[in-house]
Amino acid sequence: MKRAILTDESLYPQARARDRNSKNLALAILIQAFRDVVSPVRSSREWRFWEQDALQWFAALDDHPGSFQWICGILDLNSSELRRWLDSYRHSGTGRRRKMARKLIRFRFRGE
Repeated sequence: MKRAILTDESLYPQARARDRNSKNLALAILIQAFRDVVSPVRSSREWRFWEQDALQWFAALDDHPGSFQWICGILDLNSSELRRWLDSYRHSGTGRRRKMARKLIRFRFRGE
């Protein structure tokens, strides 16, 4: 019996266009991570844990499926720019944070 290696092409960035479902999943992961930092649900007991987890996720250099680098690859986003934005957000005052969060909320991903 021959052994075959199965790969799920939707999990890894390919030269060809990614399918819409992979992009939607990647975008949902990214949006949730931003929410955990920008507008955590403070009524939840775990909000600080989720905020720290999201910050570590953004900082990691891994490129496995589900990682920040992988998400940026799927969505064709510049990970360095997103990290700079997040750093700027975290070091801004309340008024500036509100403006930045409004812009982030208005961001819409245009799928293919």
